[in-house]
Amino acid sequence: MAKETIAELQEHSKDDLLHDHARRGNYKLVHKVLQDGADINNVDTQNNTPLHYAASRGHKEVVKLLLDAGANMEAVGYNNYTPIHVAAFNGHIDVMELLIEKGADQNALGYNNHTILHSAADNGQPAAVKLLLDAEANMEAVDYNNDTPIHVAALNGHIDVMELLIDEGADQNALGYNNYTILHTAADNGHNAAVKFLLDREVAT
Repeated sequence: MAKETIAELQEHSKDDLLHDHARRGNYKLVHKVLQDGADINNVDTQNNTPLHYAASRGHKEVVKLLLDAGANMEAVGYNNYTPIHVAAFNGHIDVMELLIEKGADQNALGYNNHTILHSAADNGQPAAVKLLLDAEANMEAVDYNNDTPIHVAALNGHIDVMELLIDEGADQNALGYNNYTILHTAADNGHNAAVKFLLDREVAT
């Protein structure tokens, strides 16, 4: 294999620096590396772009800078997640609002066919869930395992997310993986508090 030229190594260095500065939320250095010619949509070994890292860490101003400079909002990174997936998973509301305002696809499918709402519910992010519901996200979307967002909340024992979804009208009788109801799902994964919550709410067994 031919050795890389100094110029090629410098280009790699710029791209690596852009990922690192975006991850750290360093606006000035992100701006400088972009001016120096770094590839704004370059992917690293995890298949993530700088926008993925800025969104996942909640660096709103860096996210805006990258978007204004032409970053791809729909870039598919690790686990097939787009930047709005990782923002939702980590509960970064201001970043989510910015991405939605800029037109990010709220129906994009990531790992296990998770929607953005699945991602927020999966990691117990009620504020992110509420934002998505207000934006008319589909509460009954099913993932690869046939689970709806309320199933993945039950799977992980996230009572606050379950309560929010129930209050917003999510189907409490939906059958997911193994034809489990949300009560089956919570019980099977040992979430006793979630089971009690569902029983108190008289959710179907």
